[in-house]
Amino acid sequence: MLTGSAKEAHDKMLEEARNGKTSINSSRLINWIVTDYFARYFERRKDALCKAHFNERKHLLEAMKIEDPEERRRALQEAARNLGRSRPRRKNAPPTAQENGATNDEIP
Repeated sequence: MLTGSAKEAHDKMLEEARNGKTSINSSRLINWIVTDYFARYFERRKDALCKAHFNERKHLLEAMKIEDPEERRRALQEAARNLGRSRPRRKNAPPTAQENGATNDEIP
């Protein structure tokens, strides 16, 4: 389910794409967007996507399950480097462009 600015962008794209000469519905639009994004941008943007959705708790829990002490230490160091990079915003603060998703200047 799309929310916020993603929903607004979807609705605007759907409205503009329905110019009388096209037959497109919401599902076809989203399907086209995802396929196009994957083909053009996913490999270049994958690291940013993963960084924006890094799950610190899950990473730490997985690291604690590692039996080898040296491998566990490296995993915990990686988790420590990533801590705080994606801190949750304050409840009343407006979402940032990064939280809303990619902006036009982020996509080449």
